[in-house]
Amino acid sequence: MAQIRSDLDFDELNKLVGYKRSLPIEQYFGEMGISTKQKRRRIAMASDLEDEIVYVLAFLFENREKISEYAIAEFENAIKRVFARHNVYVSANSSQNSADEDELVKQTVSYGNAVAHKIATELADSTFRHQNEMYFFSKDRARYIAEEETNSAWNEADFAEEKENGSQFKTWATIGDNKVRESHREVDGLTIPIDQPFELEGGLMMYPRDDSLGASDEEINGCRCWLEFS
Repeated sequence: MAQIRSDLDFDELNKLVGYKRSLPIEQYFGEMGISTKQKRRRIAMASDLEDEIVYVLAFLFENREKISEYAIAEFENAIKRVFARHNVYVSANSSQNSADEDELVKQTVSYGNAVAHKIATELADSTFRHQNEMYFFSKDRARYIAEEETNSAWNEADFAEEKENGSQFKTWATIGDNKVRESHREVDGLTIPIDQPFELEGGLMMYPRDDSLGASDEEINGCRCWLEFS
């Protein structure tokens, strides 16, 4: 990729980046076979997260000599703000059935913070390693990250909520286009008990984009599958 020129400002950089990985947010989630409610909250969160990450990337672009010093904290604080505004991990943690509401809130915040730190660490590392590549400071990258991480967060939250509400079975569903990877095509339409993992070529997954059981990045990155519950 082209090297970043010292006189190139952030807006000019975004105009020059021709490599696109993201889709328009409304299209990314609108094509999924999830409920209108699920689409709306994912679109809202992804839009919010994109704005936050754009701000961080612009800051890091102007302070590239200090990326290793600032990046983790800047990404982490941005992600935490979005998680808090959208209450994304409330359902994921409420399955613990805590009788103490204050304790449940603390557990939820603690879990969300751990997720935010993990994401921020990965983003900081990739930004540092690719600090001379324009794409890694681009609005397109911010949107791609926002779409992927929003999808991961709500897949987990929806799964936890369905378990809590008594769903006993889950069915893997894909968009069905030619971009669906073969391993996901193989489990498309498969219904199994909700507590049982799907067995994919790259590892076990409780739900699409789940990495808790060690599934490989090849099964997670770019995945737009979802679950249907019964």
